[in-house]
Amino acid sequence: FLLAPGMGAGWAASKLPNPTKVRALNLVAHTVFALGMFSTALLIR
Repeated sequence: FLLAPGMGAGWAASKLPNPTKVRALNLVAHTVFALGMFSTALLIR
């Protein structure tokens, strides 16, 4: 919600030609990142 408007893509990428795809890819990227952090936390525990 902050990066997209800062780059001219509008609120939640609403000004892009395919905002639903961008939002879905953003969700996937954040999920993978969170799983990586969670896995790392379990490994170093």
